[in-house]
Amino acid sequence: MKGVRIVFSIPGQKMPFKLAGKIVRMDPTGMTIRSEDLSPDLKEILDDMIWK
Repeated sequence: MKGVRIVFSIPGQKMPFKLAGKIVRMDPTGMTIRSEDLSPDLKEILDDMIWK
């Protein structure tokens, strides 16, 4: 698995987020990255954004 670092912004948040992870799936439709250092705060923000 290849390691990656991602920087992204979420609407409504002041600062961009940075996280490290590993690519666990890659195909023509996209990729899945497993996070290695997801803080509880960021997890809550992402869960709210994805599941609402």
